[in-house]
Amino acid sequence: MKSTTIDLAGQNVHYYEWGKSGKPVLVLLHGLANSADCFRELVSYLKEEYHVFAFDNSGHGRTGAFRI
Repeated sequence: MKSTTIDLAGQNVHYYEWGKSGKPVLVLLHGLANSADCFRELVSYLKEEYHVFAFDNSGHGRTGAFRI
């Protein structure tokens, strides 16, 4: 698992990455009152077949709230 924070239009966005590049990409987005951490168990079943990304939505987990 790789944990990364990137700058997106002046906002910090955190995401996790599992698997290998070259595999089909799978992007996981969580619902309200959650974070990308909720996918850790699920990804154990997916990471061999997919290149998985799980983002913390705005104001959740390690991603700050977006300013408009």
